[in-house]
Amino acid sequence: MWQDWLSQRRRKSPVAAAQQNPERPRSGNRQPLTLRLHAETAQTAGRLQTMSTDVDWSRQPSIYKLYPTVARLALTEQIDCDFPDTLEVVQRLSPHAALAAPAAWNLETLSRLCYYAYGPTAQQALPGATLTLRAAPSAGALYPAELYLALRGAAGARNGVYHYAPGEHALELLRPADWIAWLADAAAELPAVAEADAVFAISSLWWRTAWKYGPRAYRYCLQDCGHLAGNVILVAAALGYTATVVYNFVDEPVNRLVGLSSAQEAVQILVAIRADRAYRPPPRGAPDQPAPLALESLPSMQPDAAVDAILPAAGATALREPAAVQALRRCPAALVTETGHRQLQSPDQAPLLRPTVPVSLCQSLLGRRSSHQFKPAPLPGDALSAIIQALDVAYATDSAQGALELVMIVIRVEGVPEGAYRYDAASRGLILERAGNLSEWAMHLSLDQAFCAAAGAVIFFAADLGNLVQQCGDRIYRNLHLEAGLRAEAAYLVAHALGVGCTGIGAFYDLETVRFFNLPETTAIIYELAIGTPA
Repeated sequence: MWQDWLSQRRRKSPVAAAQQNPERPRSGNRQPLTLRLHAETAQTAGRLQTMSTDVDWSRQPSIYKLYPTVARLALTEQIDCDFPDTLEVVQRLSPHAALAAPAAWNLETLSRLCYYAYGPTAQQALPGATLTLRAAPSAGALYPAELYLALRGAAGARNGVYHYAPGEHALELLRPADWIAWLADAAAELPAVAEADAVFAISSLWWRTAWKYGPRAYRYCLQDCGHLAGNVILVAAALGYTATVVYNFVDEPVNRLVGLSSAQEAVQILVAIRADRAYRPPPRGAPDQPAPLALESLPSMQPDAAVDAILPAAGATALREPAAVQALRRCPAALVTETGHRQLQSPDQAPLLRPTVPVSLCQSLLGRRSSHQFKPAPLPGDALSAIIQALDVAYATDSAQGALELVMIVIRVEGVPEGAYRYDAASRGLILERAGNLSEWAMHLSLDQAFCAAAGAVIFFAADLGNLVQQCGDRIYRNLHLEAGLRAEAAYLVAHALGVGCTGIGAFYDLETVRFFNLPETTAIIYELAIGTPA
Protein backbone atom coordinates (compact mmCIF):
# COMPACT_ATOMS: atom_id res chain seq x y z
CA MET A 1 0.00 0.00 0.00
CA TRP A 2 2.98 2.27 0.37
CA GLN A 3 6.49 2.15 -0.90
CA ASP A 4 9.31 0.94 1.28
CA TRP A 5 10.12 4.27 2.86
CA LEU A 6 13.23 2.98 4.61
CA SER A 7 15.06 2.66 1.29
CA GLN A 8 14.24 6.19 0.17
CA ARG A 9 16.37 9.29 0.64
CA ARG A 10 15.23 11.22 3.68
CA ARG A 11 14.98 15.01 3.70
CA LYS A 12 15.16 17.35 6.64
CA SER A 13 12.02 18.48 8.41
CA PRO A 14 10.67 21.87 7.36
CA VAL A 15 11.02 22.82 11.03
CA ALA A 16 14.26 21.72 12.62
CA ALA A 17 12.78 21.96 16.10
CA ALA A 18 10.41 19.11 15.34
CA GLN A 19 13.31 16.66 15.20
CA GLN A 20 14.70 17.99 18.46
CA ASN A 21 11.60 16.70 20.30
CA PRO A 22 11.49 12.98 19.53
CA GLU A 23 8.38 11.03 20.38
CA ARG A 24 8.77 8.88 23.45
CA PRO A 25 6.37 6.27 24.81
CA ARG A 26 4.79 7.22 28.07
CA SER A 27 5.95 5.22 31.03
CA GLY A 28 3.89 3.71 33.78
CA ASN A 29 2.67 0.22 34.54
CA ARG A 30 -0.98 1.23 34.35
CA GLN A 31 -0.87 2.31 30.74
CA PRO A 32 -3.20 0.13 28.65
CA LEU A 33 -1.27 -2.38 26.58
CA THR A 34 -2.56 -1.09 23.25
CA LEU A 35 -1.49 2.46 24.07
CA ARG A 36 1.88 1.20 25.23
CA LEU A 37 2.49 -0.63 21.96
CA HIS A 38 1.23 2.38 20.01
CA ALA A 39 3.74 4.64 21.77
CA GLU A 40 6.58 2.15 21.42
CA THR A 41 6.01 1.89 17.67
CA ALA A 42 5.57 5.61 16.99
CA GLN A 43 7.81 6.74 14.15
CA THR A 44 10.50 9.32 14.86
CA ALA A 45 13.43 10.54 12.81
CA GLY A 46 15.84 9.14 15.41
CA ARG A 47 14.13 5.76 15.48
CA LEU A 48 14.21 5.46 11.71
CA GLN A 49 17.93 6.17 11.62
CA THR A 50 18.58 3.16 13.86
CA MET A 51 16.43 0.76 11.86
CA SER A 52 17.96 -1.55 9.30
CA THR A 53 16.93 -1.01 5.69
CA ASP A 54 17.80 -4.60 4.77
CA VAL A 55 14.90 -7.00 4.25
CA ASP A 56 15.63 -10.73 4.36
CA TRP A 57 13.11 -11.92 1.80
CA SER A 58 13.98 -15.53 2.52
CA ARG A 59 12.00 -15.12 5.76
CA GLN A 60 8.77 -14.13 4.02
CA PRO A 61 5.97 -16.60 4.80
CA SER A 62 3.53 -17.73 2.16
CA ILE A 63 0.58 -15.39 1.64
CA TYR A 64 -1.74 -18.39 1.25
CA LYS A 65 -3.16 -20.63 3.96
CA LEU A 66 -4.47 -24.03 2.95
CA TYR A 67 -6.14 -26.98 4.68
CA PRO A 68 -4.85 -29.93 2.62
CA THR A 69 -6.96 -32.64 4.27
CA VAL A 70 -10.48 -31.12 4.09
CA ALA A 71 -13.18 -31.24 1.43
CA ARG A 72 -12.96 -28.36 -1.03
CA LEU A 73 -15.90 -26.72 -2.80
CA ALA A 74 -14.85 -25.13 -6.09
CA LEU A 75 -16.42 -21.72 -6.69
CA THR A 76 -17.55 -20.47 -10.07
CA GLU A 77 -15.16 -18.48 -12.21
CA GLN A 78 -15.86 -14.75 -12.25
CA ILE A 79 -15.90 -13.32 -15.76
CA ASP A 80 -18.96 -11.11 -16.10
CA CYS A 81 -18.77 -7.65 -14.56
CA ASP A 82 -22.33 -6.44 -14.08
CA PHE A 83 -22.30 -4.74 -10.68
CA PRO A 84 -23.84 -1.27 -10.36
CA ASP A 85 -21.83 1.94 -10.49
CA THR A 86 -19.23 2.17 -7.71
CA LEU A 87 -20.48 5.47 -6.33
CA GLU A 88 -24.06 4.22 -6.29
CA VAL A 89 -23.00 1.14 -4.32
CA VAL A 90 -21.14 3.25 -1.76
CA GLN A 91 -24.30 5.25 -1.14
CA ARG A 92 -26.22 1.98 -0.66
CA LEU A 93 -24.15 1.31 2.46
CA SER A 94 -26.38 3.66 4.43
CA PRO A 95 -28.74 1.67 6.68
CA HIS A 96 -31.63 3.69 5.22
CA ALA A 97 -30.69 3.32 1.55
CA ALA A 98 -32.96 1.47 -0.86
CA LEU A 99 -31.55 -1.86 -1.99
CA ALA A 100 -31.80 -3.47 -5.40
CA ALA A 101 -33.56 -6.81 -5.78
CA PRO A 102 -31.34 -9.34 -3.97
CA ALA A 103 -29.39 -11.91 -5.90
CA ALA A 104 -30.32 -15.54 -5.42
CA TRP A 105 -28.64 -17.04 -2.37
CA ASN A 106 -26.57 -19.71 -4.08
CA LEU A 107 -23.08 -20.79 -5.05
CA GLU A 108 -22.79 -18.06 -7.68
CA THR A 109 -23.49 -15.38 -5.10
CA LEU A 110 -20.96 -16.92 -2.73
CA SER A 111 -18.42 -16.98 -5.52
CA ARG A 112 -18.90 -13.29 -6.20
CA LEU A 113 -18.78 -12.35 -2.54
CA CYS A 114 -15.50 -14.17 -2.00
CA TYR A 115 -13.76 -13.31 -5.25
CA TYR A 116 -14.56 -9.62 -5.41
CA ALA A 117 -13.77 -9.23 -1.71
CA TYR A 118 -10.41 -11.02 -1.61
CA GLY A 119 -9.70 -12.92 -4.80
CA PRO A 120 -6.52 -12.56 -6.90
CA THR A 121 -7.01 -9.79 -9.47
CA ALA A 122 -3.62 -9.16 -11.10
CA GLN A 123 0.01 -10.18 -11.24
CA GLN A 124 2.96 -7.83 -11.08
CA ALA A 125 6.39 -8.85 -12.33
CA LEU A 126 9.27 -8.17 -9.95
CA PRO A 127 12.96 -9.02 -10.31
CA GLY A 128 13.11 -12.76 -9.70
CA ALA A 129 9.47 -13.09 -8.66
CA THR A 130 5.84 -12.50 -9.60
CA LEU A 131 3.63 -10.67 -7.13
CA THR A 132 -0.04 -11.67 -6.99
CA LEU A 133 -2.36 -8.80 -6.08
CA ARG A 134 -5.85 -9.16 -4.65
CA ALA A 135 -9.11 -7.23 -4.61
CA ALA A 136 -8.26 -5.76 -1.19
CA PRO A 137 -5.09 -3.71 -0.68
CA SER A 138 -2.48 -4.80 1.83
CA ALA A 139 0.60 -3.24 3.41
CA GLY A 140 3.51 -4.42 1.31
CA ALA A 141 1.19 -6.90 -0.48
CA LEU A 142 1.73 -9.31 2.42
CA TYR A 143 -1.98 -10.13 2.96
CA PRO A 144 -2.17 -11.11 6.65
CA ALA A 145 -5.98 -11.37 6.60
CA GLU A 146 -7.78 -14.71 6.22
CA LEU A 147 -11.46 -15.03 5.31
CA TYR A 148 -13.75 -17.56 7.03
CA LEU A 149 -17.51 -17.81 6.67
CA ALA A 150 -20.41 -19.61 8.30
CA LEU A 151 -23.17 -20.41 5.80
CA ARG A 152 -26.72 -21.63 5.83
CA GLY A 153 -29.36 -22.12 3.19
CA ALA A 154 -27.21 -21.39 0.13
CA ALA A 155 -28.17 -23.49 -2.88
CA GLY A 156 -25.23 -25.58 -4.01
CA ALA A 157 -23.32 -25.34 -0.71
CA ARG A 158 -23.98 -27.34 2.43
CA ASN A 159 -24.39 -25.54 5.72
CA GLY A 160 -21.08 -25.20 7.49
CA VAL A 161 -18.03 -23.19 8.43
CA TYR A 162 -15.60 -22.63 5.57
CA HIS A 163 -12.22 -21.08 4.84
CA TYR A 164 -11.79 -19.19 1.57
CA ALA A 165 -8.68 -20.25 -0.39
CA PRO A 166 -8.03 -17.33 -2.78
CA GLY A 167 -5.36 -19.09 -4.83
CA GLU A 168 -7.77 -21.90 -5.68
CA HIS A 169 -10.92 -19.74 -5.55
CA ALA A 170 -12.49 -22.46 -3.42
CA LEU A 171 -14.15 -22.93 -0.04
CA GLU A 172 -12.56 -25.40 2.36
CA LEU A 173 -15.08 -27.06 4.68
CA LEU A 174 -13.84 -26.88 8.26
CA ARG A 175 -16.99 -27.78 10.14
CA PRO A 176 -20.39 -28.95 8.81
CA ALA A 177 -23.81 -27.80 10.11
CA ASP A 178 -25.43 -24.44 10.78
CA TRP A 179 -23.35 -22.58 13.39
CA ILE A 180 -24.77 -19.09 12.98
CA ALA A 181 -26.69 -19.34 16.27
CA TRP A 182 -23.33 -19.98 17.97
CA LEU A 183 -21.93 -16.80 16.43
CA ALA A 184 -25.07 -14.88 17.44
CA ASP A 185 -24.48 -15.98 21.01
CA ALA A 186 -20.88 -14.73 20.81
CA ALA A 187 -22.21 -11.42 19.45
CA ALA A 188 -24.54 -10.98 22.46
CA GLU A 189 -27.60 -12.01 20.41
CA LEU A 190 -27.21 -9.22 17.89
CA PRO A 191 -30.26 -9.62 15.56
CA ALA A 192 -28.20 -8.97 12.43
CA VAL A 193 -26.08 -12.03 13.23
CA ALA A 194 -28.95 -14.25 14.38
CA GLU A 195 -30.87 -13.58 11.14
CA ALA A 196 -27.89 -13.79 8.78
CA ASP A 197 -27.52 -16.05 5.78
CA ALA A 198 -23.76 -15.85 6.16
CA VAL A 199 -21.34 -14.48 8.71
CA PHE A 200 -17.87 -13.63 7.42
CA ALA A 201 -15.11 -13.82 10.03
CA ILE A 202 -11.91 -11.99 9.11
CA SER A 203 -8.77 -12.99 10.97
CA SER A 204 -5.25 -11.65 11.05
CA LEU A 205 -2.15 -13.81 10.89
CA TRP A 206 0.34 -11.43 12.51
CA TRP A 207 3.51 -13.12 11.29
CA ARG A 208 2.76 -12.43 7.61
CA THR A 209 3.33 -8.71 8.10
CA ALA A 210 5.39 -8.52 11.29
CA TRP A 211 8.40 -10.37 9.83
CA LYS A 212 9.00 -7.30 7.62
CA TYR A 213 7.55 -4.33 9.49
CA GLY A 214 8.14 -5.30 13.12
CA PRO A 215 5.68 -4.62 15.95
CA ARG A 216 4.09 -1.65 14.13
CA ALA A 217 2.65 -4.33 11.84
CA TYR A 218 -0.13 -4.70 14.42
CA ARG A 219 -1.66 -1.50 13.07
CA TYR A 220 -1.20 -2.56 9.45
CA CYS A 221 -2.79 -5.96 10.01
CA LEU A 222 -5.89 -4.38 11.55
CA GLN A 223 -6.18 -1.88 8.71
CA ASP A 224 -5.84 -4.71 6.18
CA CYS A 225 -8.69 -6.56 7.88
CA GLY A 226 -10.75 -3.37 7.69
CA HIS A 227 -10.07 -3.02 3.97
CA LEU A 228 -11.28 -6.58 3.44
CA ALA A 229 -14.41 -5.98 5.55
CA GLY A 230 -15.09 -2.89 3.43
CA ASN A 231 -15.01 -5.00 0.29
CA VAL A 232 -17.38 -7.55 1.81
CA ILE A 233 -20.04 -4.96 2.66
CA LEU A 234 -19.69 -3.22 -0.70
CA VAL A 235 -20.01 -6.43 -2.72
CA ALA A 236 -22.98 -7.44 -0.56
CA ALA A 237 -24.64 -4.08 -1.28
CA ALA A 238 -23.99 -4.52 -5.01
CA LEU A 239 -25.76 -7.89 -4.82
CA GLY A 240 -28.78 -6.38 -3.06
CA TYR A 241 -27.88 -7.78 0.35
CA THR A 242 -27.69 -5.98 3.67
CA ALA A 243 -24.47 -6.24 5.61
CA THR A 244 -23.77 -5.38 9.23
CA VAL A 245 -20.24 -4.89 10.50
CA VAL A 246 -19.78 -6.44 13.93
CA TYR A 247 -16.79 -5.09 15.84
CA ASN A 248 -17.75 -6.40 19.28
CA PHE A 249 -18.12 -10.07 20.15
CA VAL A 250 -16.74 -12.60 22.60
CA ASP A 251 -13.53 -13.67 20.93
CA GLU A 252 -12.78 -17.18 22.17
CA PRO A 253 -15.97 -18.87 20.89
CA VAL A 254 -15.52 -17.32 17.45
CA ASN A 255 -11.88 -18.39 17.21
CA ARG A 256 -12.79 -21.85 18.46
CA LEU A 257 -15.46 -22.23 15.80
CA VAL A 258 -13.06 -21.57 12.94
CA GLY A 259 -10.33 -23.68 14.55
CA LEU A 260 -7.93 -20.96 15.73
CA SER A 261 -6.40 -22.07 18.99
CA SER A 262 -3.18 -20.03 18.84
CA ALA A 263 -2.79 -16.31 19.49
CA GLN A 264 -0.68 -16.18 16.32
CA GLU A 265 -3.92 -15.84 14.32
CA ALA A 266 -7.23 -14.51 15.61
CA VAL A 267 -10.53 -13.23 14.22
CA GLN A 268 -10.71 -9.44 14.37
CA ILE A 269 -14.05 -8.51 12.82
CA LEU A 270 -17.33 -10.08 11.64
CA VAL A 271 -19.65 -9.13 8.79
CA ALA A 272 -23.21 -10.53 8.89
CA ILE A 273 -25.00 -10.71 5.54
CA ARG A 274 -28.61 -11.44 4.69
CA ALA A 275 -30.89 -10.97 1.71
CA ASP A 276 -33.63 -8.39 2.17
CA ARG A 277 -36.35 -11.03 2.32
CA ALA A 278 -39.55 -11.14 4.33
CA TYR A 279 -38.69 -14.49 5.89
CA ARG A 280 -36.57 -14.50 9.02
CA PRO A 281 -35.38 -17.68 10.71
CA PRO A 282 -36.98 -18.26 14.11
CA PRO A 283 -34.80 -17.65 17.17
CA ARG A 284 -33.13 -20.78 18.42
CA GLY A 285 -30.77 -21.67 21.18
CA ALA A 286 -27.07 -21.99 20.61
CA PRO A 287 -25.97 -25.48 19.52
CA ASP A 288 -23.69 -27.70 21.50
CA GLN A 289 -20.17 -26.43 21.87
CA PRO A 290 -18.07 -27.07 18.77
CA ALA A 291 -15.53 -29.82 19.13
CA PRO A 292 -11.87 -28.80 18.77
CA LEU A 293 -10.64 -28.81 15.20
CA ALA A 294 -7.41 -30.72 14.72
CA LEU A 295 -6.91 -29.83 11.08
CA GLU A 296 -3.58 -29.54 9.36
CA SER A 297 -2.98 -26.13 7.80
CA LEU A 298 -0.10 -24.94 5.68
CA PRO A 299 2.29 -23.27 6.04
CA SER A 300 3.21 -23.76 9.68
CA MET A 301 3.94 -20.63 11.68
CA GLN A 302 7.43 -19.82 12.88
CA PRO A 303 8.56 -17.99 16.04
CA ASP A 304 9.09 -14.26 15.55
CA ALA A 305 10.16 -11.62 18.06
CA ALA A 306 7.97 -8.96 16.46
CA VAL A 307 4.89 -11.17 16.85
CA ASP A 308 5.81 -11.75 20.49
CA ALA A 309 5.81 -7.97 20.96
CA ILE A 310 2.37 -7.69 19.36
CA LEU A 311 0.61 -10.46 21.26
CA PRO A 312 0.13 -8.74 24.67
CA ALA A 313 -1.69 -5.78 23.08
CA ALA A 314 -3.64 -8.02 20.71
CA GLY A 315 -4.69 -10.21 23.62
CA ALA A 316 -5.77 -7.21 25.66
CA THR A 317 -8.40 -6.36 23.02
CA ALA A 318 -10.26 -9.65 23.53
CA LEU A 319 -13.74 -9.58 25.07
CA ARG A 320 -14.57 -12.47 27.37
CA GLU A 321 -18.28 -12.22 28.14
CA PRO A 322 -21.47 -10.86 26.53
CA ALA A 323 -21.77 -8.15 29.20
CA ALA A 324 -18.48 -6.68 28.00
CA VAL A 325 -19.82 -6.70 24.44
CA GLN A 326 -22.95 -4.82 25.46
CA ALA A 327 -20.99 -2.32 27.53
CA LEU A 328 -18.66 -1.52 24.65
CA ARG A 329 -21.59 -0.96 22.30
CA ARG A 330 -22.84 1.70 24.70
CA CYS A 331 -19.48 3.44 24.96
CA PRO A 332 -19.77 6.92 23.41
CA ALA A 333 -17.51 8.17 20.66
CA ALA A 334 -15.26 10.91 22.03
CA LEU A 335 -14.43 13.58 19.46
CA VAL A 336 -10.95 15.01 19.00
CA THR A 337 -12.13 18.58 18.43
CA GLU A 338 -15.19 20.76 18.72
CA THR A 339 -16.34 23.03 15.91
CA GLY A 340 -14.67 26.41 16.37
CA HIS A 341 -15.51 29.85 15.06
CA ARG A 342 -13.31 29.81 11.96
CA GLN A 343 -15.04 30.29 8.67
CA LEU A 344 -16.31 27.13 7.02
CA GLN A 345 -15.60 26.51 3.39
CA SER A 346 -18.78 25.93 1.41
CA PRO A 347 -20.36 22.73 2.78
CA ASP A 348 -21.17 20.03 0.25
CA GLN A 349 -24.26 17.99 1.01
CA ALA A 350 -24.99 16.92 -2.58
CA PRO A 351 -25.08 13.27 -3.63
CA LEU A 352 -21.76 11.71 -4.59
CA LEU A 353 -20.36 12.99 -7.86
CA ARG A 354 -21.02 10.77 -10.87
CA PRO A 355 -18.23 10.20 -13.41
CA THR A 356 -18.96 10.95 -17.05
CA VAL A 357 -18.62 7.25 -17.84
CA PRO A 358 -19.98 5.13 -14.94
CA VAL A 359 -17.53 2.59 -13.55
CA SER A 360 -19.01 -0.57 -12.06
CA LEU A 361 -17.93 -1.76 -8.64
CA CYS A 362 -16.33 -4.89 -10.03
CA GLN A 363 -14.28 -2.77 -12.45
CA SER A 364 -13.07 -0.72 -9.49
CA LEU A 365 -12.28 -3.82 -7.45
CA LEU A 366 -10.36 -5.38 -10.34
CA GLY A 367 -8.61 -2.18 -11.41
CA ARG A 368 -7.83 -0.48 -8.09
CA ARG A 369 -4.11 -0.08 -7.43
CA SER A 370 -2.16 1.98 -4.92
CA SER A 371 -0.69 5.08 -6.57
CA HIS A 372 2.87 5.99 -5.65
CA GLN A 373 3.36 8.66 -8.29
CA PHE A 374 1.27 11.76 -8.89
CA LYS A 375 1.40 14.49 -11.50
CA PRO A 376 1.53 18.00 -10.00
CA ALA A 377 -1.85 18.78 -11.53
CA PRO A 378 -4.89 19.99 -9.56
CA LEU A 379 -7.66 17.64 -8.58
CA PRO A 380 -11.25 18.67 -9.32
CA GLY A 381 -12.84 20.03 -6.15
CA ASP A 382 -15.89 17.80 -6.55
CA ALA A 383 -13.61 14.74 -6.69
CA LEU A 384 -12.16 15.65 -3.28
CA SER A 385 -15.70 16.16 -2.02
CA ALA A 386 -16.80 12.73 -3.25
CA ILE A 387 -13.80 11.02 -1.64
CA ILE A 388 -14.42 12.76 1.68
CA GLN A 389 -18.07 11.74 1.55
CA ALA A 390 -17.00 8.14 0.94
CA LEU A 391 -14.76 8.36 4.01
CA ASP A 392 -17.71 9.68 6.02
CA VAL A 393 -20.37 7.28 4.71
CA ALA A 394 -22.74 5.71 7.25
CA TYR A 395 -23.06 1.92 7.31
CA ALA A 396 -24.81 -0.67 9.44
CA THR A 397 -22.74 -1.66 12.47
CA ASP A 398 -23.03 -2.60 16.13
CA SER A 399 -20.81 0.29 17.23
CA ALA A 400 -21.15 4.03 17.59
CA GLN A 401 -19.69 5.93 14.64
CA GLY A 402 -17.96 9.27 14.69
CA ALA A 403 -14.82 8.66 16.75
CA LEU A 404 -12.62 8.93 13.65
CA GLU A 405 -12.10 12.46 12.40
CA LEU A 406 -10.43 13.75 9.25
CA VAL A 407 -7.70 16.34 9.04
CA MET A 408 -5.87 17.06 5.81
CA ILE A 409 -3.33 19.09 3.90
CA VAL A 410 -4.74 20.40 0.63
CA ILE A 411 -1.96 21.01 -1.89
CA ARG A 412 -3.58 21.33 -5.29
CA VAL A 413 -7.37 21.05 -5.49
CA GLU A 414 -9.49 23.26 -7.73
CA GLY A 415 -11.57 25.73 -5.74
CA VAL A 416 -9.95 24.90 -2.38
CA PRO A 417 -7.10 27.18 -1.22
CA GLU A 418 -3.87 25.52 -0.13
CA GLY A 419 -3.65 24.83 3.56
CA ALA A 420 -4.38 22.52 6.46
CA TYR A 421 -8.03 21.73 7.13
CA ARG A 422 -10.28 19.86 9.49
CA TYR A 423 -13.42 18.20 8.14
CA ASP A 424 -16.56 19.08 10.08
CA ALA A 425 -18.94 16.14 9.66
CA ALA A 426 -21.95 18.03 11.00
CA SER A 427 -21.87 20.62 8.22
CA ARG A 428 -19.94 18.53 5.70
CA GLY A 429 -17.50 21.39 5.31
CA LEU A 430 -13.79 22.07 5.67
CA ILE A 431 -12.49 24.33 8.41
CA LEU A 432 -9.24 26.11 7.55
CA GLU A 433 -6.64 25.60 10.27
CA ARG A 434 -3.51 26.92 8.53
CA ALA A 435 -3.19 28.68 5.16
CA GLY A 436 -0.35 28.40 2.68
CA ASN A 437 1.63 25.94 0.59
CA LEU A 438 2.29 23.00 2.91
CA SER A 439 3.49 20.45 0.36
CA GLU A 440 6.83 20.09 2.17
CA TRP A 441 4.95 19.25 5.34
CA ALA A 442 2.76 16.73 3.51
CA MET A 443 5.92 14.97 2.37
CA HIS A 444 7.72 15.20 5.68
CA LEU A 445 4.90 13.99 7.90
CA SER A 446 4.54 10.99 5.55
CA LEU A 447 8.08 9.86 6.40
CA ASP A 448 9.52 12.12 3.72
CA GLN A 449 7.94 10.20 0.86
CA ALA A 450 8.38 12.56 -2.08
CA PHE A 451 5.22 11.54 -3.93
CA CYS A 452 3.10 13.00 -1.13
CA ALA A 453 4.37 16.50 -2.01
CA ALA A 454 2.94 16.01 -5.52
CA ALA A 455 -0.44 14.79 -4.24
CA GLY A 456 -3.62 16.80 -4.47
CA ALA A 457 -4.23 16.22 -0.76
CA VAL A 458 -3.12 14.01 2.10
CA ILE A 459 -5.85 13.00 4.52
CA PHE A 460 -5.26 11.73 8.05
CA PHE A 461 -7.64 9.77 10.29
CA ALA A 462 -7.37 11.10 13.86
CA ALA A 463 -8.96 9.82 17.07
CA ASP A 464 -8.89 10.78 20.74
CA LEU A 465 -7.20 7.46 21.37
CA GLY A 466 -5.97 8.18 24.87
CA ASN A 467 -9.39 9.03 26.29
CA LEU A 468 -11.25 6.42 24.25
CA VAL A 469 -9.08 3.55 25.44
CA GLN A 470 -9.27 4.77 29.03
CA GLN A 471 -13.09 5.00 28.81
CA CYS A 472 -13.92 2.00 26.62
CA GLY A 473 -10.98 -0.37 27.05
CA ASP A 474 -8.35 -1.78 24.70
CA ARG A 475 -10.90 -3.17 22.24
CA ILE A 476 -11.63 0.35 20.97
CA TYR A 477 -8.03 0.58 19.75
CA ARG A 478 -8.57 -2.46 17.56
CA ASN A 479 -11.96 -1.20 16.35
CA LEU A 480 -10.66 2.21 15.31
CA HIS A 481 -7.90 0.74 13.14
CA LEU A 482 -10.37 -1.70 11.58
CA GLU A 483 -12.83 1.11 10.87
CA ALA A 484 -10.13 3.29 9.33
CA GLY A 485 -9.29 0.50 6.89
CA LEU A 486 -12.97 -0.07 6.09
CA ARG A 487 -13.63 3.61 5.38
CA ALA A 488 -10.41 3.94 3.40
CA GLU A 489 -11.51 1.07 1.17
CA ALA A 490 -14.66 2.94 0.16
CA ALA A 491 -12.53 5.99 -0.66
CA TYR A 492 -10.04 3.87 -2.64
CA LEU A 493 -12.81 2.55 -4.88
CA VAL A 494 -14.54 5.91 -5.31
CA ALA A 495 -11.16 7.41 -6.26
CA HIS A 496 -10.67 4.71 -8.89
CA ALA A 497 -14.13 5.33 -10.34
CA LEU A 498 -13.31 9.03 -10.65
CA GLY A 499 -9.87 8.47 -12.19
CA VAL A 500 -8.08 9.73 -9.07
CA GLY A 501 -4.93 8.08 -7.73
CA CYS A 502 -5.06 6.93 -4.11
CA THR A 503 -2.81 5.09 -1.69
CA GLY A 504 -3.06 4.14 1.97
CA ILE A 505 -0.12 5.04 4.20
CA GLY A 506 0.37 3.42 7.58
CA ALA A 507 3.81 4.86 8.33
CA PHE A 508 4.08 8.52 9.31
CA TYR A 509 5.59 10.65 12.06
CA ASP A 510 2.94 10.08 14.70
CA LEU A 511 3.34 12.87 17.21
CA GLU A 512 4.74 15.37 14.73
CA THR A 513 1.49 15.02 12.78
CA VAL A 514 -0.56 15.56 15.94
CA ARG A 515 1.49 18.68 16.73
CA PHE A 516 1.28 19.98 13.17
CA PHE A 517 -2.53 20.00 13.29
CA ASN A 518 -2.46 21.38 16.86
CA LEU A 519 -4.53 18.46 18.17
CA PRO A 520 -4.85 17.51 21.86
CA GLU A 521 -2.01 15.35 23.19
CA THR A 522 -4.40 12.43 23.75
CA THR A 523 -4.96 12.29 19.98
CA ALA A 524 -3.41 9.65 17.74
CA ILE A 525 -3.15 9.48 13.98
CA ILE A 526 -4.62 6.16 12.89
CA TYR A 527 -4.13 6.06 9.12
CA GLU A 528 -3.36 8.26 6.12
CA LEU A 529 -4.51 8.49 2.49
CA ALA A 530 -2.75 10.36 -0.27
CA ILE A 531 -4.85 11.28 -3.32
CA GLY A 532 -3.83 12.98 -6.52
CA THR A 533 -3.72 13.04 -10.29
CA PRO A 534 -2.16 9.74 -11.43
CA ALA A 535 1.19 10.10 -13.15
